[in-house]
Amino acid sequence: MKKQNFLRLTLLVLVILTAAPHADAGRCLRCGGKGIVYFQRGGTGTYGHNKSKRQCPICHQMVPSGVSHSDRCPDCNGTGQIQSRSSRSSSSSRSSSSSSSSGSYQQYDGGFTPEQQLALDMMDARMRGYNGMVNENHSYGRAIRYDPTLHTPIGFLTDAIQKANEARIAAFSRNGIGLVIMGDNGYYYHQLPQGMLDVILDVNKKEGRIIDINITQFGKCWSVISRVNNKLIWNAVASEDILNKLQALNRQGKDIVSLAMNEYSDCVIVCDDGTTECSPKFESTVRQAKNKFGKILSACVTALGNCVLCCDRGVYFNYIPSSAADILKKVDYIPRYVKVTSYGRYFISDGNTRSYYWF
Repeated sequence: MKKQNFLRLTLLVLVILTAAPHADAGRCLRCGGKGIVYFQRGGTGTYGHNKSKRQCPICHQMVPSGVSHSDRCPDCNGTGQIQSRSSRSSSSSRSSSSSSSSGSYQQYDGGFTPEQQLALDMMDARMRGYNGMVNENHSYGRAIRYDPTLHTPIGFLTDAIQKANEARIAAFSRNGIGLVIMGDNGYYYHQLPQGMLDVILDVNKKEGRIIDINITQFGKCWSVISRVNNKLIWNAVASEDILNKLQALNRQGKDIVSLAMNEYSDCVIVCDDGTTECSPKFESTVRQAKNKFGKILSACVTALGNCVLCCDRGVYFNYIPSSAADILKKVDYIPRYVKVTSYGRYFISDGNTRSYYWF
C-alpha cells in the first residue's frame, strides 16, 4: 500500500511539473495573457498637457495625448494564448522574436514590461487635479492633471510676495529660476540669468516700467518688455526665428507688449494694437481666444504646448493645469497676467496688486 501511494504521489508531481510549463508556454508574451495591449494609459502620456496626438501602431488611430487607448492583442488575436512556436507562421517576425532562449520578455510598441508598468503606476500616483472643461467666470478652456513633483518650488519668492502683500507680474521656470515685479519696478528674483537682471536694472535706472516678463521652462530663454520714456522696448534671448518675428513687427511699426515662448521656438507675440504673431501650433487657440474674449493683452506658453491668453473680456487657454484653472473659476476680476508651468505652478494677477500664486 505504501509503495502504491508513493507511486501515485510521484505521478502527481510529474503531471504538475510537465503541465505547468505547457500552460505558461501558451500564454501570449505580448499581452501577458490579457488579450489586450495598451498603447497609452490615461493621465500618463506626456501628462496630457497639449493637443498633440500619437498614432497607435496597431489600429493606426490618432490618439490625443493623455487619453487611454488599448487594442486587441494582434499576436494572440485577443485570446491571451498563442500557438507553439513550431506551428506559427515563419512570416510573423514580431511574434517569433517575443522571447529569447532564456525566456526573457521583450518590449513591444504598445506593451509594457512589469517594470515599466510599475513606473507608470508610480507616476500616476504623483498626479494631482483632474481633466475637464472650464467655462465659467470669464474663463474658457481645458484643464488637465499635473505632476507637481517635477517642479522646483521657489519659497523665497513666495515669502517675498507675502511680506510685500502685492505682486504685479511674475515669471518662473521648472528648475527654480524666478522673478516677481511689484509696484512700479520693485522686484525679487532667484537665480535669474545675468542678462535679464541687467535689463531690469537698466529699466529701473531710466525710471521705466516693466510691462511683461517671460522665462522658459529651463531658463535658457527669457524676455523683458518695458516702457521707457513712453516707448515700448523688448529685450530677449530667444531663437533666431522668434527674433526675426520681433524685428519684422518692429519694421511694421508695431509695439510689442507680450512675448511668450518656449525652448522649442514656439511663441505668441502680442502687440498693443491687438496684432498677434504666433507659431502654427497656437494659431487656432489665438483665433478662438479673440473670437470669444476680444483683444489679447498677454500670453504664456510652456514647453509642453500649454497656452494661456489674457484678453479684454476673459482668459482663454488650452490644457492648463487644473490647479490654475481652479483659481480662474473664483477670481473676482479678469486677470491681466496668467503664468503657468506644465507642473501645476501658477501666478495670476490683475496687473496691479492683487494676485494668486504657487511657485
